[in-house]
Amino acid sequence: MWLKPPTAKDICPRKRKTGLSKPPQEYECLIVLDLEWTAWKNPLIKSQPEIIEFGACVVPLNRHNRPLPVKDLQDGRNIHEIQLFCKPTESPRLSNFITELTGITQAVVDTAPMFETQLKVFASWLQQMDLIDENGKKKSHWSMCSWTDADLNVIRNEAKRKGCLEDFPDAFNSWVNLKDDSFFKRTYGSRAKGGLENCCKNIASIGFKGRAHGALCDARNTAALVADMANKLMRFTRPSRGFDKHGHMFGSANSKLRKVNSSPNRKRQKVDKKEKPEL
Repeated sequence: MWLKPPTAKDICPRKRKTGLSKPPQEYECLIVLDLEWTAWKNPLIKSQPEIIEFGACVVPLNRHNRPLPVKDLQDGRNIHEIQLFCKPTESPRLSNFITELTGITQAVVDTAPMFETQLKVFASWLQQMDLIDENGKKKSHWSMCSWTDADLNVIRNEAKRKGCLEDFPDAFNSWVNLKDDSFFKRTYGSRAKGGLENCCKNIASIGFKGRAHGALCDARNTAALVADMANKLMRFTRPSRGFDKHGHMFGSANSKLRKVNSSPNRKRQKVDKKEKPEL
């Protein structure tokens, strides 16, 4: 009995499809958020930062091979955006330093609603665009986005201090940090040096438009940076940072410490150490 020669199928068997075979889905949009908060030039003042301005805008990423309008985003044309001012209550008087930096005056914040109210207004804005449900859960594939990790950290800490974490949308628990090397360096070939204004000015296709350290103005320029990255074929498919179940940022010292303390191996080591007979 003669054996048949192997076929091409025998030599190259069918490749098994896995979850990694399918490319990750790109976000439908990013909500670019920028915040301004109370601060003092004197380092001896240890007061907690309180948000005095929200600025945010929507950057759609359903490009269909069409470039995103960088200049329209910087000018605030044809986009959804929001600007909210907040009245600080823990340190109600603004410092001269923050007024000169942001242009926000005492009269503006004195007549503004408090943070707890504006957090609900911001969540309602997201809900009106059908991005979250009434419980703050995402309804589609999108992400928050900011220039650094500081904004989402400040807003969560203030919500915790003021007892309104139940109004903190679940969508705020993860975000895209544009300054991260996985986005900025991967697109432009070098690490981000300095603040948002300096980085935008060093990119010829963007520049910086408006007054820096205004939340809405910074959000518009950050949105223009997102558009420029997307036009250079950066695909936004996953968040770069987020909070763990205890509210600590992934990778932070507190998050790592909790992870180590909750490790089964650590508990077993403690038991073994306790049961070890004394010599």
